[in-house]
This record gives sequence, C-alpha cells and structure tokens, in this order.
Amino acid sequence: DPFLFSFKNVKYVFFENYSYKTKKGKISCGKISDYNITNVIDVLEKDYHLSFPFLIQDGEDIYMIPETNENKRLEVYKCKKFPDNWELYSTAFEGERVADPHVFKDKDGELWLFVNKSPNDIIPLDNELHVFKIDSLKLNQITPHKSNPVVLDSRSARNAGSVFEYENKLYRPSQSNVEGIYGRYLNINEITALNIDNYSEKNCVTVKPDFHKNLHSIHHLHQINNSFVFDVAYKKK
Repeated sequence: DPFLFSFKNVKYVFFENYSYKTKKGKISCGKISDYNITNVIDVLEKDYHLSFPFLIQDGEDIYMIPETNENKRLEVYKCKKFPDNWELYSTAFEGERVADPHVFKDKDGELWLFVNKSPNDIIPLDNELHVFKIDSLKLNQITPHKSNPVVLDSRSARNAGSVFEYENKLYRPSQSNVEGIYGRYLNINEITALNIDNYSEKNCVTVKPDFHKNLHSIHHLHQINNSFVFDVAYKKK
C-alpha cells in the first residue's frame, strides 16, 4: 500500500511494513533518491494492524488516514513533526469495519471520503465501496451517498490507492479480487458521476501481473508530480 508525498522538495514513500512474525503491520516511510528508497524509518505503530497510509495536506497541516480496520473505526492523524510524529486528530465509524479510506477534494472544494465497509466480521471488506461527503477532516458532519454502497462487486469495489485527476477526468484505482486471490489485479476506473445523488464509474484498464517474471498479483497504485509507485507480490520459487 505505498503512497508518495512531497515535503520540502523531497519525495517520500509511506507504506505498510508487515511482520509475518507478529501478523501486524506498522507504517514506515523512506526518502526516494534516484528511484531507490533510502533512510527507512517507522512513523506510526499501534498494538493493532495498520496499513494503507493515505496522506493529505490542508494548508500547512498534513494528515494521515491509515487503515485501522482491526481497531474497528476510522482514525485521522495530524502530523506534529514530519515525518514521524503523529497524533490522533479525529475518529468516525466507531465499532464498524472500514478499510482503505481516502479523501478526495473536488473542483468545488467539496470533500469526499471513499471507504470500503463490511456489515459484520464474516463478509469480506472487498465487496462494498461507500462514499460520504464530509465537512472537514474533523469528521463532524458525514453525509452518506444516497446510493451507498455505490459499488457492490468484489471485482472492483476495494480501493487500491486514492482518486486522482488526469486530463480533466477522475480515476479510482481498485482491486480485482478474483480467482480466489486477494488483490489479484489492479483496475483503473473512470469516475463519470460524483455528487451526493449519483455515482458511476467505468473500467478503463485492468493491469495483470504479467509484465515481470514470477509476479503473482498487483493491487495498489499512487502517483504525484509525474512519479508513480505500485506494489506487487512475487511467487515463491
């Protein structure tokens, strides 16, 4: 779940750092230099699993909204000192299972929260995409989209990065969870309608893990300033 962020003309990548020993992820980041990741440090760790470290800047303030599904709520963190000092700023969806949250600001300045939700501990988080209009990152007012869940399909619902604009069109990366494999393929979907009454998107391309030897799956994409990053899983030899 890598996310790029530029701070004082230096590019960083934030990502889930997962331990197969503890079965828990923490958030780490590193500087990008000549297409290499250097100076990797841990920036946020809890006694529950963290992943999908989406970052957003509002004026001079920087916020992170990692996935905190294991803690059964959505958590927003505010940066006190970049890149490794964060404090809890706001929460929402207390007691609910939510995954891969991110916020998109449209051309009218409206804030939209995209999040995957599940009604219980049995149904996977891959099936439902929910959209909410929010007042701010304080999350004092959260208005659900009238068509929630706006996508109900494990082949395209789960977020795989954040919404981005390209040539005056909006796109949402999503996972294609097929063939019994989590995060098997990566979709790029064009958002054709986004308002509180209507949401629609159409698939533009599906990226399969066939562009390099021994790839097993690809399930995340993020880009800023003509740079992009994605993750892959390799087959065991």
